[in-house]
Amino acid sequence: METKNKDEKDALIVVRNWVESRLKVHEDFLNTYARADECGTPFSITVVSTSSVTIRERDTQDQIFVSVKEVAAVVQELCEERSTWTDVLKKYPAADSIQLPKMTEH
Repeated sequence: METKNKDEKDALIVVRNWVESRLKVHEDFLNTYARADECGTPFSITVVSTSSVTIRERDTQDQIFVSVKEVAAVVQELCEERSTWTDVLKKYPAADSIQLPKMTEH
């Protein structure tokens, strides 16, 4: 019975550590966004995978998913005012929440 309790405790420690690490990642994202907002950075880009990023607009705090191949063109259009944020929101999928890394087995 003691082994099961120890295994359960070990499992809980692993889960707690995983959750805490993901919360830290989330907190780091929020702090980075806050610093960028304070500096007046109009758009923040976060790499989600090797093929996609999110672009976050400072004033609305809305985020969209964009392919890596398109991100430079999208940001350029926004900065040159050839597109508005509203235009871009209609064209690309919304990123409703930060995508946290999936847990990997050790």
